[in-house]
Amino acid sequence: LQNSDNVVVASGTFTGDGLNHYTSVNCQINAVPVGVRRVVNHGSGRSLEVQAAQNVDGANVQIWDHLGGANQRWDLVDLGNGRFNLRSAMSGGRGLDASWSPANGTNVYIWSFWNGTPQQWQVQPVGNSRFRINTNLNLAMSLDAYGTANGANVGMWSYWGGSNQQWLIQNP
Repeated sequence: LQNSDNVVVASGTFTGDGLNHYTSVNCQINAVPVGVRRVVNHGSGRSLEVQAAQNVDGANVQIWDHLGGANQRWDLVDLGNGRFNLRSAMSGGRGLDASWSPANGTNVYIWSFWNGTPQQWQVQPVGNSRFRINTNLNLAMSLDAYGTANGANVGMWSYWGGSNQQWLIQNP
């Protein structure tokens, strides 16, 4: 993280004498960068993007080499309680969506923003600056079939910790 980054941080517990003299500190910082970001799959090194920059409801989400377009930028908006929206930086007010299905293999796409459960995501640190991105239905955003090539599809699968399920959140 850089000084100019905006983050959401979870604090820990502090033990002391009440005079700012701490005898112990138990603190785990879970920083989730917010604002317009690039979301990169750890296993492939490729950017999460709206396929072919289609700014329409139902447009598919995949990975591709980073080209810097608005279809590869996501506005992470903190909703509180560990929930976030990932809104496409393309104009039109569409957000990352995974439908209501709790089934493995559910496709990820963009849809007009309405802030429903399928558009609310949990972004959880898993170590080494990587994140697990879950829906409220507790499925993790993953590359289908462990894909790493340009055009690999993004779906929702039970989390097991593979590199196809870990994401970096970077400055665009």
